[in-house]
Amino acid sequence: METAHDLCKKDGADDVANHSSSLLDIYSLKIQSAEQSNNGKALKFFFEKALPLTTGGIASAYNIGVIFRCAGNVKLRDAKYADASQYFCESFKNYDECRNIISAEETLKLWVFSSLLSGAKVSPFDDARAMSHLNKLAIKNFERIVKSVIGKNIESFLKDVRPALRDPLVAGFVPALQRVVQKDVFLDLVKPYANISIPFIATKIMATPEETENMLVEMILDGQVNGTIHQNEGVLYLKAPKTARDFYYQHMKHVSFSVSKLQNSVMLAVN
Repeated sequence: METAHDLCKKDGADDVANHSSSLLDIYSLKIQSAEQSNNGKALKFFFEKALPLTTGGIASAYNIGVIFRCAGNVKLRDAKYADASQYFCESFKNYDECRNIISAEETLKLWVFSSLLSGAKVSPFDDARAMSHLNKLAIKNFERIVKSVIGKNIESFLKDVRPALRDPLVAGFVPALQRVVQKDVFLDLVKPYANISIPFIATKIMATPEETENMLVEMILDGQVNGTIHQNEGVLYLKAPKTARDFYYQHMKHVSFSVSKLQNSVMLAVN
């Protein structure tokens, strides 16, 4: 492989202008080798080298699928779920095109999870290629997961996700996806309240009070919730959202302060 790669170089660097298609095949093989040895650093390096070549080089649908799947896995590990979803989608379509069913369905599962983790509310199964795999029970189970997540149904989700917990491909991402559903359920639940009991929230999102409090702290720090937690009372106190009038007076206060500061500067300069 290294000999073939050397033939595709010029002055020690990849000769993209003349060998982009061959380089795509070489990087695909290197990615597969790195995956077998579980070498995450090499995977990221090869994906970064190969990805730009996909726009100009010509390679088999299988090799393009390998490269995009590697890209998706790298982004998934970095929790860049929207990017991962896009790459898994492209990988799935290429695997499906060359009728590599096992790889296509594995990548479809990863596409589903990364899409849901990104917060997307559009089902991957709206795609005709993805829909054609729904005759498989394992893939049908993933469609149920999509419906329960998009439908913000935590009870259905906990039931529908059980088969995925036995799937080593996605099992590690189930807790993060469960948190996504719990947050969505909470955000719908809390709308009419000025304050709300944490144990009450816990029963609605099917979590322990401790897990619920940790989730709320995370949401407050991320700016998803404007409120404070009173731990002794076990209550979340929510702050009313600012109105247009609040923003107007805040702006005028800032302008007034700036004018006053300018006046003081002028007076000091005159004196």
